[in-house]
Amino acid sequence: MNRIIERGSIICIAAFSGLFSMAGPGSNCRTLEILFCEADAGSLTATASAVCYTGGPVNISAVWNDPVVPTDYQGLFFLTRGPTQVIVQGAFTPAFNVTAIDEYTIHALVYNPTTLNLGVLTFGQSTLGDVHAQLEQGGGTLCAGLDMIGASVMVQDCTNLCDAHAGTMSTAAPVVCTRTGLVWVDAIPNGNAAVPLGFTTVYLLSAASGAVIRSVGTAPQFDVESFGTYAIHRLVFDPATLDLSSVVPGSTTISGLNTQLTQGGGSICAGLDVAGATVSVESCRPQNDDCANALHMVISAVGDCNTSMILGDNTYATEEVGDRPVCDPDAGGLADIWYTFNSGANTEVSMVLGPISMSNWALTVVPICGGSELVCEIDPAVPIDVSTLPNTDYRVRIYTDLGQGNGGAFAFCITGAHPNMTCVGGAVGLADGSTVANICKDGSADILEFATTSHSAENYAYVLADHTDALVSLIPGHSMDFDPLPIGSYRVWGVSYKGDLDNAHSGVLVSELTSTGDCLERSNDFLPVDVGVCTGFASNGVELWNVSSDLRSGSLNVLYNGPTTIVYMDVLGVDGRLMAQQSQIMAQGQIYAMDLGGQLGQGVYTVRLWAQDQIHVVRMFAHP
Repeated sequence: MNRIIERGSIICIAAFSGLFSMAGPGSNCRTLEILFCEADAGSLTATASAVCYTGGPVNISAVWNDPVVPTDYQGLFFLTRGPTQVIVQGAFTPAFNVTAIDEYTIHALVYNPTTLNLGVLTFGQSTLGDVHAQLEQGGGTLCAGLDMIGASVMVQDCTNLCDAHAGTMSTAAPVVCTRTGLVWVDAIPNGNAAVPLGFTTVYLLSAASGAVIRSVGTAPQFDVESFGTYAIHRLVFDPATLDLSSVVPGSTTISGLNTQLTQGGGSICAGLDVAGATVSVESCRPQNDDCANALHMVISAVGDCNTSMILGDNTYATEEVGDRPVCDPDAGGLADIWYTFNSGANTEVSMVLGPISMSNWALTVVPICGGSELVCEIDPAVPIDVSTLPNTDYRVRIYTDLGQGNGGAFAFCITGAHPNMTCVGGAVGLADGSTVANICKDGSADILEFATTSHSAENYAYVLADHTDALVSLIPGHSMDFDPLPIGSYRVWGVSYKGDLDNAHSGVLVSELTSTGDCLERSNDFLPVDVGVCTGFASNGVELWNVSSDLRSGSLNVLYNGPTTIVYMDVLGVDGRLMAQQSQIMAQGQIYAMDLGGQLGQGVYTVRLWAQDQIHVVRMFAHP
């Protein structure tokens, strides 16, 4: 049976056993008085965590929670100031009047006035630690309870507080495709801005976060004329205090404007979304947009198109300069893409196009780029039969007249009586579409799956080489675990070949590989793979910043050492696209955990940190 032994209880210790029991009158045993300290200061909750100082005394107070005050004990409250916990006032209620801007903390004390002498304390000099050291809880001898944490209240100057906030914005399409760079970009306000009475809102377009302002507008919508990364920013300001004509497109920067505002350490009350909503304007032209880069096609057996169709899309294709179709001279502008094939033993081939979403389309066939057209068909019926010379190369152009129609997707196949199995190296990448890989050598399997754009029916192998293109090994199948490899830079090539590879030995250059058949072609380029030791972020020693993280924990820890301000944190992917973005008001010495919320996977990222007109950029490798 368990019993609570109270302070002052007498216990009996049996000399022969080492056990003890509660003592009773006349017990024939030795006794010991138990002296547990029951005093407990409980906790305090601030009535308000921050109050405004307007020039006169300001009252700050707290609520006392769950104290334990034994008989002959009483409660008392101390007010300390600053991080050193200097005692500046005392009272029998948790309420004080203060006359200066600072951070104050109210602490509760439960004590016996006959044992703890508080007369030795000097306000403004004595600290809470001086009292704590006398108590049992602080290593002393006196029974008392002292709440060392207390309830903190910030007394602040509210005369210069700025209520204007730009809030944040999002982009419906973070990546915008265009043929020429000329395109419309826009953003959507998230509804978290604050526009005080008399303030107005404008939007700014910059080439990137913190960069030169390109345009100013009344809506978050802008025309851009070139490829690149842009950011749309919201500015909430008072025209009476900020002259908008001082914002000069092509000269004023986002960071320079921010330094004029209270949020950036300046004197003007205004809200500026410094990070902005990022939009990447990219050229989405297909690989085979030009005749010189025509995509190689093989001739399939008649009736085999169901398994040999390739997909094409001319939505973002451009016109081949100086090569107008003879049969369509009045076309309003062409979106054309190109294919090439060798006729082999065929004297006639059939061109089959499957589901077609493009409109007002046409097809031409030429022997060489810029050559005379052998076929020119507008809105043709398919299949299209084309007479060919044996063993001759041809070029096929499929295009849309943009003056009357639109580009789109389609499926394409060429058949003949004599199928050819031409070696086509194609392009090599990862199965997920990535074109670069970084492996963290940590003892855990790092299996990469490879893919190729080659449509050749010939043999195809992936080859592992070092950074000099010397062969390391052939890769079995289409995947490999890279973790066991030594640290270094590697290249994965693709090889299309007939017969067998007859000299695929370690040390042989990839360019010197040969086969027993009559063709061999390696891929257009290689997939770079770096194998290294990864430790996440290390301390970078930068004066303003200290950044550390292991992304397996899902957060990025930022230590800021500058004056109180808004800190902007961006995480960008290897292709420059914004992956995560956060901002936080931070004071000197504060650590902020940037929760990435599982948004990022394995790969190389850029972390951009910006505050007080200083930008720090670090590269890091995220791994599971």
